[in-house]
Amino acid sequence: MSFDALYEAILDGDASEAVAQVNASLAENVCKDVKIMVGTAPITQDFAEQIGADEYADDAARAVHVVKKLLNGA
Repeated sequence: MSFDALYEAILDGDASEAVAQVNASLAENVCKDVKIMVGTAPITQDFAEQIGADEYADDAARAVHVVKKLLNGA
């Protein structure tokens, strides 16, 4: 199985899961060529940058737009 993009949506207000997922992915080097995007209410653009995510989306519609942009190289 291979991925081009990974999106972590936080629904319960606990952003620690996003940190854990990004750190685990980076530590295992499984995301060498994968773009990591996080988002939803408890996550901010600044927080996404702090944890090493490549992109941020504040809702699902924006996430789809950003992933399409990433995959098309735009």
